[in-house]
Amino acid sequence: MESPGETVRKVLLNAAHIRGSIEGISGTDVDLNLLEEGNNEEEE
Repeated sequence: MESPGETVRKVLLNAAHIRGSIEGISGTDVDLNLLEEGNNEEEE
């Protein structure tokens, strides 16, 4: 059984790969905000 820290590390590594794929396809920077509270600009 893996530790919670190992699980978080794997999730962040996968997210980095996904981010790289999205940026490569779209040609723009992507901010996934995984470790911070999101900024919901749509809600006013």
